[in-house]
Amino acid sequence: AAAHWHREGVPIALFELEEDRKYHLHRALAQQAGESRLLDSQWAADNADLAISLYRQSSAFLNTFGSRIWEAPDKQVSLDDLAQWVLARSKEGARIIAIDPVTAASISDKPWIADQKFIMSVKTFVRDYNNSLVLVTHPTKAPKTKGPGQISGGAAYMRFSQAALWLGTTDGTP
Repeated sequence: AAAHWHREGVPIALFELEEDRKYHLHRALAQQAGESRLLDSQWAADNADLAISLYRQSSAFLNTFGSRIWEAPDKQVSLDDLAQWVLARSKEGARIIAIDPVTAASISDKPWIADQKFIMSVKTFVRDYNNSLVLVTHPTKAPKTKGPGQISGGAAYMRFSQAALWLGTTDGTP
């Protein structure tokens, strides 16, 4: 979604808490080129000329999109850090701000309080700067049922959100 919004000229900011920029740009390249096999290193090696051509065709997009990705693949980021990042991106004019996944932030000794404090502060920023915040979470470790009520993180994520989407496979698994 972030790549699509970026292609459409929407000012975005994306904080990736899992994996690094290279990983996410590799996925964006496959999507941009319409060639999922680029994610298969053996296929890319066997089809190096085509892979290089597809990269060159997408390099301008990857450079601009990559500049809108922040990352922390090797360190724990706190919810307070993320709130300050949301504020900074809001001040810069980002229309859509996303954190993937917010539940990878470092955990405090009272996570339900930290989650609510985070949600309430970022809601203020979003309201003040008239932008949108997309928070990605994951299912709980062993959901008893499937659906938005089974997301990881404190109840504040569901209680104070404007919308929640539950994505799963066509066979119903999360």
